[in-house]
Amino acid sequence: MIAKSENITPIALALCKKKVIFVSYIGMYCKFTISLLCLSMLWSCSEPLQLDYSDDAELLLECELSTSRRIEARLMSLGNFNDITSGEYIEDAIIDLGTNTDLALRFQYDSRNKVYFIPVESHMVNPAYIYTIKAYRFKNDPHALEAVTTIPSGHKIVVTSKPVVKDVLNAKSGTRKEINLKLALPDVEKKNGFFRLKAYRKLFEKQNVNGNIVYVHKGAVEPREFGGNDQEPLAFHLSAVDGDILFDVNRVDKRNFDLRFYTLGKVEEGDHFEAIYYVLEGLSEATYRYNVSKSKQINAEVFGNSDPVISYKNMINGYGFLGGSSAVRDSILFQ
Repeated sequence: MIAKSENITPIALALCKKKVIFVSYIGMYCKFTISLLCLSMLWSCSEPLQLDYSDDAELLLECELSTSRRIEARLMSLGNFNDITSGEYIEDAIIDLGTNTDLALRFQYDSRNKVYFIPVESHMVNPAYIYTIKAYRFKNDPHALEAVTTIPSGHKIVVTSKPVVKDVLNAKSGTRKEINLKLALPDVEKKNGFFRLKAYRKLFEKQNVNGNIVYVHKGAVEPREFGGNDQEPLAFHLSAVDGDILFDVNRVDKRNFDLRFYTLGKVEEGDHFEAIYYVLEGLSEATYRYNVSKSKQINAEVFGNSDPVISYKNMINGYGFLGGSSAVRDSILFQ
């Protein structure tokens, strides 16, 4: 005899309901999986976003005219638009440096270092000149890369109070020295307020000479680690290019601003530590802005979030910059 539906036991009814719910869940899961597969197929078939830029802008020319170094220029053909290191060096270009006088100079190529240069004996950078650079990819190239710059004045740092030196504990290197400085650049005009600062200490060897303790310089130096500026952090940038400090003095009180440095390694008891030495370079605005932009680009690549290649340039028909710098070397004594 066939049982009637009203005779179904409560247990059997519960099992039937669970089966219906399970089947419904399987159906929803299948639909979700199919949707994901369709989306992934569409994504894989899509073309990567293409960045539009002119064929005339595929070259990168970098040149900083310095009063303390030989004149050098680097010329590259960009590969990946988002990666300035992917380009290839161009070795057979024609690069000329002109001035607002009758002086004109042609770069030579240094194949070992892959840079163009002008021998030191040929010309020392003169802050009184206006310089123009032109780079031709080939003879009679109608789209030469071109830029103009002036050379800023050099300035000496004024120390407005006695430096404060104290011990600080670092988890990796042990006890280090923290150096707090109050500085000023009071005579700098607003338009010339861009600087690059390199700080270091000299390393000495302790010697006993006829019963007297003397310290003899080893010839080596140790760079200072930039500790920051609490007053106006945005005024200072740690360069990802060379580790120096880039700053615009107009963003702080140029008559009294703070800087903090650290020694890189542990300072032992009796270690000779009497001064901080520095090189302060006055920068043209183009040099400052290009190096800040390049540092941001390098940092973006390091952290995997790369923006389009360097957002600043003063070069016509390409990327890059022509800028200038003037260096002043001095020391700040702790005694």
